Amino acid sequence: MSANENPYPSAFGSSISQTNNAPSENSDNPKRNFKRIWFILSITAVVCFIAGSIAFYVLVKQVKAGKYGELPDSEVLENPKNPLATNVFTSDGKILGKYYRERRTNITYEELSPHLINALIATEDERFREHAGIDFRALARVAVKTILFNESSAGGGSTLSQQLAKNLFGLRNLHQHNN
Repeated sequence: MSANENPYPSAFGSSISQTNNAPSENSDNPKRNFKRIWFILSITAVVCFIAGSIAFYVLVKQVKAGKYGELPDSEVLENPKNPLATNVFTSDGKILGKYYRERRTNITYEELSPHLINALIATEDERFREHAGIDFRALARVAVKTILFNESSAGGGSTLSQQLAKNLFGLRNLHQHNN
């Protein structure tokens, strides 16, 4: 019997070969491990991209089909209806009083102070002029700080455009615009 042979046969009828505990050439090759990890990450990224694309496509189809309510047409978007105060006038044209739930008065954009506009942008959406309505950097910041670091004070990720859409067409106002 040689030194490498096992004198005790296994339950399967063959002898157990002695394993070499020396590291194999393939397991210690950093280039090979890097390529394997890179390949797995690449496949994972492609699968996530495809799954995300399919989910986005399904969501767009459902929105277009009206599953989440009707989309407002461009006329409603361009001319939103605000609940204004009702003025009661005397016979000589003087305001006698106002009736309202929310005391609002329409003004034009030109009537707003540039300081008010700049203050609003600075406090609510600092990259307002850099995005088209969705600030992906802010959303990523909120996701990382809230989900990974569990910070409740991560700040908001919504833009002025998203806040306006929520205020004009949010769930609380949905019944007003569908009637």
